Amino acid sequence: MGASEQEAIREMDIHDQIKDHPNIIGLFGYGVHQGSTIFIFLEFASLGPLDKLDISGNSKAFFSLASDLSSGLDYMHSKGFLHRDLKPENVLVFKEGFKLTDFGLAKAAVEVERDDALRGTEGFHPICDNSVYLSEHLQSPATDIYALGFRLNTLQFSFRYTP
Repeated sequence: MGASEQEAIREMDIHDQIKDHPNIIGLFGYGVHQGSTIFIFLEFASLGPLDKLDISGNSKAFFSLASDLSSGLDYMHSKGFLHRDLKPENVLVFKEGFKLTDFGLAKAAVEVERDDALRGTEGFHPICDNSVYLSEHLQSPATDIYALGFRLNTLQFSFRYTP
């Protein structure tokens, strides 16, 4: 099994440990077929990803989003994991609410301390000024919470940050 397959299995192992929360996408199973083909069975998100939905001006949807993602992140953090890649594409929309998905950059909090590189999707890192440097060894649950606040701000005011 190559490095990419091992990374995918690591992602699914983390997902398996946090799947029992109503604001984290359901994971029904995963495995490797013939040593290289990875398969994953996830809950179907009937309304798709958040980046395809405009909730600006819809206070009910906005507060539901804030509550659901806060709850999902709190659960991840209580299990000792950081998401590290919170963005609209990694939030799935359901009739009953919102769920976190894509745990490819998620790590156990203790692993983050040993990793030097800043991770996440370009343009979706928490913004820093010269007085604050957010490297991996400084990341904590507070980093995910900051990212959530920034995302909520951009969604509420339809502001798109481009680095």
